[in-house]
Amino acid sequence: MENEILAKQEFIQNSISEQLDSFEKRRKYNRSKTFMVHFLVIVLGSLVTFASGLSKYSINGHSFDKYTEVVSMILGVIITSIATYNAFFNNKRFWIIYTSTTNELKKIKDDYDYFVAGKDTKDITLQALEEFKTRIQKVLDETNNEWSSIRKS
Repeated sequence: MENEILAKQEFIQNSISEQLDSFEKRRKYNRSKTFMVHFLVIVLGSLVTFASGLSKYSINGHSFDKYTEVVSMILGVIITSIATYNAFFNNKRFWIIYTSTTNELKKIKDDYDYFVAGKDTKDITLQALEEFKTRIQKVLDETNNEWSSIRKS
């Protein structure tokens, strides 16, 4: 029985660590993509406005009308492409989900570390370890359900 408890303790510790590492990477990836998409839309949108304003001016009798129209159209196409990417991949939503999952797993890890701190193996029950395993699985199931519902829509 003691070997089983030790094995399950190790399993829970490894499971939490692996899941935390995985979701932390996903969270950071989706956060950076979200910021990049928003940054590009803002910068490119500003350039469209700037290019449109340039069309009213001329230097040495040379008008920028044709150039600014082309630049504005190209930038508009790029902005539309970025918006399409954003709608399809929905990095912001995944960033939020993975941040929530990471926070929940950190809470479970803290609770687990506190629970086992200073205890002898004989004072740890299989039932208590099963409860931690169930909490971990519940968080993962909720995350998978969120992921599936987003991908279905």
